[in-house]
Amino acid sequence: MFSTSYTGGSEFGSDPVVLTLTFLRCVQKNVAVMSCIRSVKVATINGVTYEGVAELIYLVTLISNDNSVEKEIQRRILTGNRTHFAAISLFRSRLLSRATKIILYKTLIRPVVSYGAEAWALTKKEEQALLILERKIFRRIYGPK
Repeated sequence: MFSTSYTGGSEFGSDPVVLTLTFLRCVQKNVAVMSCIRSVKVATINGVTYEGVAELIYLVTLISNDNSVEKEIQRRILTGNRTHFAAISLFRSRLLSRATKIILYKTLIRPVVSYGAEAWALTKKEEQALLILERKIFRRIYGPK
């Protein structure tokens, strides 16, 4: 289960604020149960009220309560696509060599798509989607022959 804690001073009082990013914790019985996450909207811990969410973006990474990376990978592919189309004039340019365009791909697009990929558990479908994006960009670089 994903859990990160931050303890720091509060702007609103002298008590420290403890922020815990845990998607599910049934506080009443101290038991973690995955099924009650969708029904819990608000939780109160030590007098502090926290709102429950299904998804959140933390450090540019989409974290979902069902621990699925499928939506995150789709977000990354769309972001890589946007980056590709933002630099499309460079990839279409005849003034740049293929080697330069490949370097542009490796430095501009690949890091955007693969940020946080170390923690992904890919299925064949998701892996295929990433490969489709890569082939699309390489077709643009190499062009028809």
